[in-house]
Amino acid sequence: MTFRITIGGVYETTDCLAYAQGTALDHARELTRACGFAVTATVHRMGIPVHDDLGRDVTPAFWIGSAVGRIEHHNAFVS
Repeated sequence: MTFRITIGGVYETTDCLAYAQGTALDHARELTRACGFAVTATVHRMGIPVHDDLGRDVTPAFWIGSAVGRIEHHNAFVS
């Protein structure tokens, strides 16, 4: 099974759900700390690869969860 971590328009792919969730939390925390505002990273389970007639990737993605970085007292946290 393949999982995709999405941060804005950047994707990272992994085969393990626990690793995908941990990576999403890490990215949200570090990006929030770096830029000073809340950042959201989402995790999706990818379906069987599918392409349309024009060759574009239209693989279904099923939302698993998200990590949101937040700032409290100048420290970055995730929730």
